[in-house]
Amino acid sequence: MKKGLFSILAGALLVVGCQNYDDQFSNIESQITALASQVAGLSQVQSDLTALAGTVNSLQTSVATTVDTALADGLADIDTAVASLEAATANAASSADVAAIAASLVDQAADLDELLANSSVFTGPVTINNQSTLDAFHAMGSSLAIVNGSVDIDVSTSMDIVKVQAVVNQILTTTGSFDYKALAQTVAKVSFNNLSGTQTLTVEQAGAYMFNSLVSAGPITLKD
Repeated sequence: MKKGLFSILAGALLVVGCQNYDDQFSNIESQITALASQVAGLSQVQSDLTALAGTVNSLQTSVATTVDTALADGLADIDTAVASLEAATANAASSADVAAIAASLVDQAADLDELLANSSVFTGPVTINNQSTLDAFHAMGSSLAIVNGSVDIDVSTSMDIVKVQAVVNQILTTTGSFDYKALAQTVAKVSFNNLSGTQTLTVEQAGAYMFNSLVSAGPITLKD
């Protein structure tokens, strides 16, 4: 009888012990999941901060060339705010901290959009794919120095390559993508030595690539 009772008690203890382990493992798994989510969120915030800092940096380089005081002052304020947010990521201890940084980042990005919208910059896409559109944007001259949008240039053999180079020289910074493609190997190469920054950069032409002033760019794709 005693042996039977001990057997029953041992079995009960084993069940309780296993149940406790299951609870502990479940708790640990939940903590790991929460931590992974926090780390992923922080990584994304840091990536977005780096992109915004790069854009502001390249814009400041362009503004130094175009001498727009109001825009320069606004960019300096945003640059300071971004630097503070980057420092805050080093001390983020919870998901709430990460969320607060992400919210502030959204505010700074919105401030940048508003600043550019109210400044002497070209807002909208720059699409050049024939001689007519090339002539139109060529006539804008230095107003293309800062493009609050994306640039897409496709050059055929029938287009004036001298004007193409002139337009490319005028574009110092874009807040979107910069895509340039020569549609034939016989299209003469152009240089991109005045471009200081862009979100993404994709170029395809015959000949060498030159980006002497490039300060900031996200993914860069150079095709042959």
